Amino acid sequence: MIKLIVSRYFVEVEWKHETFEDAAVDAIGQLEEDQSYPVRIVDGDKVLWEQDGHDGPAVEYLREIAVKAGYPE
Repeated sequence: MIKLIVSRYFVEVEWKHETFEDAAVDAIGQLEEDQSYPVRIVDGDKVLWEQDGHDGPAVEYLREIAVKAGYPE
C-alpha cells in the first residue's frame, strides 16, 4: 500500500493509494493549494518521493509522472 503523507502545520495527514501514480495525482491536488507543505509518498518504510516545500516545481514533476501513467493533463 502506497501512502501520500502531507504535513500541514503541526498535523500529518495521510491517504492510502494502490499505486505511486495514484498518490502522485493526489499529491498534485494537495500541492496546488499550497506548495509549501512538506509531502512524502512512501511504501512502508521506503520513501518513494518527497519534497520539503522549498524544492522547486514539485507539481510540474508530479504532473509528468501522472501523464506518463495515462492520466489526463
